[in-house]
Amino acid sequence: MTPPNNTDWPTIIFWMIVAFFLTLTRMTYAEQNKPNDWNEPENIRQILNEAEKTNNLPIGLAHVIAYHESRFNTHAQSRYVGGYRSRGLMQIYFKYQKSIVAKYSTIPPGQFVWYNPEHSANAGCGYLAYLINRFGGSVYLGVLAYNWGEGNVERMTSTKQIPKDCTKYAESVINMLDRWEGWW
Repeated sequence: MTPPNNTDWPTIIFWMIVAFFLTLTRMTYAEQNKPNDWNEPENIRQILNEAEKTNNLPIGLAHVIAYHESRFNTHAQSRYVGGYRSRGLMQIYFKYQKSIVAKYSTIPPGQFVWYNPEHSANAGCGYLAYLINRFGGSVYLGVLAYNWGEGNVERMTSTKQIPKDCTKYAESVINMLDRWEGWW
């Protein structure tokens, strides 16, 4: 075997340095398994696991949605939008709460308690499963509809119509879900 001639050494060294830095970058900025503020209580984890199974959702989706919606705070309340708030673990919009609970959960509407994590997970995951099914099995469109509203997604003719914060939300959920490894 003959050593490479002198003109090849700079190229070889260059690519060795590139490979080294790519490896170093990959190790330094490896896909985060979970965000630094991921603080999911054990009881919430179990509730969300069960709600995912019951509603045949992708593993991890309920956890990622609950993180984005409330940071696992069962008493979370959004700002007022259209005179109403979203509330609870899964941030069910109060204006549509009765309808969502009646159609997509096993909780009798009169017994629904928005800050009960089992109730919120049951209704939120049921509704999310419906949305994914409604939009042809697309998790992205289901998540987008969960955040932006199913009517808005239904009427959408171009992705340019989606507000930037809604696009950012849906992409963040999907990216987190892609990295999901059971973050507990």
